[in-house]
Parts: sequence; C-alpha cells; structure tokens
Amino acid sequence: MKNELKISKHGIKLTEKDKVDAILAQVNGRASKFVANRLDVERAAKKAEARLDAARLPQALRIGCRVDFISRGPGAKAYEYAAVGTRVQLVRARDGWRLVDANRTSVYPRQREKLTITVSAEVAEEIKERSVEDIRIAAQSTESPR
Repeated sequence: MKNELKISKHGIKLTEKDKVDAILAQVNGRASKFVANRLDVERAAKKAEARLDAARLPQALRIGCRVDFISRGPGAKAYEYAAVGTRVQLVRARDGWRLVDANRTSVYPRQREKLTITVSAEVAEEIKERSVEDIRIAAQSTESPR
C-alpha cells in the first residue's frame, strides 16, 4: 500500500479518534463483521482501567501496563471456519491509553473477545500486597465449630 499509515514508537492517544479510526480501517480492510472498531478499543481501555482500579493499583504504577485485545468471533456454531478479526495492543502512558499496534488475526466460532493485561514483576508484587493488606489471620482455635 502506498499511503500506508504507521503507528509512531509512542503510539496514538485514544483521544486522537481520527488517527485510531484510520489505523483500524487500514488493518480491517473490507472486513466489517468480527473486527474491532474505535469504540471497541475505547471499551477495552476502560475495562483494563477498571481492572487496575479493582486491584487498587495507584496511577503512577499503571504506566507501562500493556493490554492485548482480540475481537470476538462469530456467534453461530454453523460457522465452520475462521473469520477475520482484529488484535489491538495498548500501553498505559501518563496521559492515558495509547494504541501501539493493530493487526488482523483469525477469530473462531463462539470465541469471546479476549482482554489480557500484562504488568511488570514489580507491579504484580504490588498488586499481591495490596490484595491482602486488609486481611488479618486469626489465631488458630483448637475447638471444633458447632
């Protein structure tokens, strides 16, 4: 393709809607059914942010977290072959989520959309510590419960 758009090394801010639309249109080509659009990408970023909120991760530690999102497949069992879908990768920056990669992928019948968050080992340890900070271990009782 002569007029092929490229994603810069810093990615595209999700607030730059025209650029995100253009990249997805380029990646999806003529496919329209099981591919991701800008609203799907924004929803994936919101879900990831909600998961990081639920993990009680501070904003400063979210920088660098990655999201891998794959669009859903056909709902009908009658589909006997793979369809064209979209795989999108996002990275959390100080100013929000950024699109860093988008490409075609195969999606299969009854395949749900997939959202995977990848964090560093240090961030994972912080999440573990925060998940148990409100839990206290009671002294072991020798009596059996009645």
